[in-house]
Amino acid sequence: MKKKFPIILVIVFLFNSICIYSQFSFVVNGVKTTVSKQDWPPYYVMNDSYSIGRQGRIEPGASYQINRSAYRFDLNGLPDDAIINNVEITYTLLNKGGNFSTFRITEYNFLQGNLWQNVGNSTSIFSSLGPSSSTVGSQSLVNYIEEKKSNGFVKLGARGNSESMGSSHATLLLTLKIYYDKEFDFAAENNMNGFSGGQIGIGINAEASSENSPHGFTARGNDQIKLNAVTNHHIGYDYIWNDIEAPLLKSNWVQKYLQGNEEHISYSSNHTYNINSISDDHSIFIANLRKVCNVSFSNDMTGTSESGHMKVNGTTYSLPAAGFGVVEQNTITVQAEQTYFIDGIRYRFENWNTGETFTSRTFTINSHESKTAIYTSRPVFNEATYTGDLSSLSNLRDLN
Repeated sequence: MKKKFPIILVIVFLFNSICIYSQFSFVVNGVKTTVSKQDWPPYYVMNDSYSIGRQGRIEPGASYQINRSAYRFDLNGLPDDAIINNVEITYTLLNKGGNFSTFRITEYNFLQGNLWQNVGNSTSIFSSLGPSSSTVGSQSLVNYIEEKKSNGFVKLGARGNSESMGSSHATLLLTLKIYYDKEFDFAAENNMNGFSGGQIGIGINAEASSENSPHGFTARGNDQIKLNAVTNHHIGYDYIWNDIEAPLLKSNWVQKYLQGNEEHISYSSNHTYNINSISDDHSIFIANLRKVCNVSFSNDMTGTSESGHMKVNGTTYSLPAAGFGVVEQNTITVQAEQTYFIDGIRYRFENWNTGETFTSRTFTINSHESKTAIYTSRPVFNEATYTGDLSSLSNLRDLN
């Protein structure tokens, strides 16, 4: 059986306010109403002294008030698609009379009419609570909250069990705590310089499997979302997860929220995400993949079939050389030879095909590129001493 992680919504009643506490910190307003039945006209009055029970003596002719209360809890902070797992009431009893014993909490199924009668005639959810403060829960309470939550609020009644006994009054504070789960809507997609297609790995409580990007899915509170970024190909380029391949423009996962703001969540291509906020709903997990650019190198030495060599990132390669993969916005360093002597001709470095005039260059790469070192040629011997055998040259000099 899949284990569920309960998200907690707490509605706290305190006089004329209700606070919704959870890891999501909701706060809403609420109202407590108390009606007292008394021995002089008018017989029913609004009262905000004690919540439940009888004030005064029971001797003939003595004044008295009997209190009953209704509590309204605003549920607007509870998501419409909340799946309620459990509900608890924490009750706090204050200012108790000497004869206070127990009280009951009732449903409140009459939205209009006499509060006194509504509390007295409604079905009891808890028939005997007290005399000390405590926390209780029941399936009946869960069912009642489920039934009423579509109204956006719920009402509960409270009355003492010893209303005929003098000094049985008390002030009653209630906390309604709702444990709930919900389904979150998510999507996952690649970012390849603005292109979101390709393949992406997604798993819910299981290893990630390949899906078409973008991919929509749902998950609940304690589900583990497995994310896996994979190499993709788009318009002639490979897009990879750059974690160790290059120092700049590292790949990462970001979470884009419904409001449009983004937040970094991981530099690892494989990431497990645990839902931790209502704001996670309707968010998108984005894998920022990086383009790999292929760079090739050659020499241009007109008049010879020799192609020479070049140092690339400190290693010497015979030319032409290709297949140097560079992650976009990163660099590659090359060192061309200043001079070649081939068959009596001196080839001297002039410039790169991109215009630079230094033999040693560090290029920043953002696309597939070919880098060519261009050389000029000049003879290096005095024709008057040339016998046809280059090894016999005795007076080598540059005529230019």
